[in-house]
Amino acid sequence: MSLPASGYVFDSLAILALGTQGTLLRTLSRFITRATRDEGPPIIIPALCLADAAASRKYLFEYVGNLITMAPPATIMLAPVDLGATADMSVLRDRFPGIDWPVLHAVREAPMPLDPEIPDRTLVTLDRGLYRGLPVGDLDEI
Repeated sequence: MSLPASGYVFDSLAILALGTQGTLLRTLSRFITRATRDEGPPIIIPALCLADAAASRKYLFEYVGNLITMAPPATIMLAPVDLGATADMSVLRDRFPGIDWPVLHAVREAPMPLDPEIPDRTLVTLDRGLYRGLPVGDLDEI
């Protein structure tokens, strides 16, 4: 299944917030609920962001895996590290040395739109500063 042209891309920090309580969790839950009810854009989880978040909270692998498998098709999806995309990520890494691979994967999945008429993907994060100066499209800090 190919990934949609538009949607919300959760970075490592947003995925980590799924394991919390309070306002952050409620905000992310609204994104997920709207996506699974076909009332909002789909959710895209970059694999490197999930791995990064799960390195701190191991249960997130299972939790996000359950979200993906129990959700209706094409509403919550894992974005694998596509071997064809590794060249894109390497170019980003060369242009922005010192940026972590999960951040680069999030940028790769939420790029600046080439055509303003085409819907793009919105990157959801808790820290806008991680993406300062990077070629990312819409950014939603929660």
